[in-house]
Amino acid sequence: MSNPALNTAFESLPGTGFTVNGAPIPKNAALTTAGAQLWFTTNWSFLAKFDGELASRSQTYAGTGTLRYAW
Repeated sequence: MSNPALNTAFESLPGTGFTVNGAPIPKNAALTTAGAQLWFTTNWSFLAKFDGELASRSQTYAGTGTLRYAW
């Protein structure tokens, strides 16, 4: 889908159609994910995860971390 425009309307209010324009979609983007888990003991661990979307003129990065206890 190369056109980020979306036509929409409210069902309960006839004649209210409008267009929402989004950001252009980057071409040839690479999606990346990397993660690791570190065990402190048999019950405690730490998880880290990195997500990224990389293109020629657009980059998006996200990261999460989780401290987990299992009994």
